[in-house]
Amino acid sequence: MKPFRIFPLLIISCLFQVQGQKLWISASKDTIQIGEQFTLSVHVAHDNATEIVFPKLGQFEDLVLVSFDKEAYWAEEDRQLGQKVRVQTYIATAFGLDSTFVQVPVEVQQKSLLTQPIKLILPSTIAGKEKEGFKDITPIAGFPPDYLGWIMMIVALLFGLGLAYWLYRKYFKKVKELGAPPEIVEERIPFKIAMERLDQLKSADLANKVATEDYFVSLSDILRTYIEQEIRINAKEMTTLELLAALKNQKRLELPQEMLYRIEKNLKLADLVKFADYFPAEVESKEARSDIKKSIIRIESQIRPEF
Repeated sequence: MKPFRIFPLLIISCLFQVQGQKLWISASKDTIQIGEQFTLSVHVAHDNATEIVFPKLGQFEDLVLVSFDKEAYWAEEDRQLGQKVRVQTYIATAFGLDSTFVQVPVEVQQKSLLTQPIKLILPSTIAGKEKEGFKDITPIAGFPPDYLGWIMMIVALLFGLGLAYWLYRKYFKKVKELGAPPEIVEERIPFKIAMERLDQLKSADLANKVATEDYFVSLSDILRTYIEQEIRINAKEMTTLELLAALKNQKRLELPQEMLYRIEKNLKLADLVKFADYFPAEVESKEARSDIKKSIIRIESQIRPEF
């Protein structure tokens, strides 16, 4: 969450506390790896007559509520306000660059209010257990020149050129004799391939967890492959944040902020499904496919205005 968004949220939180209630969240740890799960508790100080609805599971900016940890319960009394404290705990995870501020909405007396934000430190994109398996790069070993290999490569190249020329002469000689033009094969441009792959995902069984994981792996691959082939950046090798930064730096593209936000949201959602065992609702999965399709069409219209 960007810092300039925090100030109005703090003002709203302060106003709400004046009315007699207090909302805050706490985490089991303040430093986590990206995608690592932790316990998040939502606290609300209020009287018994106040109607409270805690947030449902889902994504809130960089924070994702994966599952409920336990049923809501009454904690100790808040001495400052003289009210009891209602607590709901969740299993959560978070994504961000270096650090992020997180908060969640709570419905109080049918009004949606935000808790006070807390800061989480995210030092690395590599989880601890995976990081232990990495080793330093071994220096490149020296080898003597392979002259025989070069000679065989040149001979193979000359043979290939000779064969291609012979086939070319034979083919056009036959076409000339028949008086028919050569068959024109339609070029399969990346845009058409992406649209075909997206249409094939319509039949995916989004009620099945394994099928949903394959569905989001394909969505991420379709978008990254299209961007890599059309914009000539290594989209498949980049993290979500690196890819967004690369898109913003493309001078020939003028993508609106809303579209960049949707690309970021859906790529992060795909990461959650693949790495954090998150199982999105069917409606959320269908919206992700629609958003990625709109993003590809928008990029194509700027690369090829005649489109």
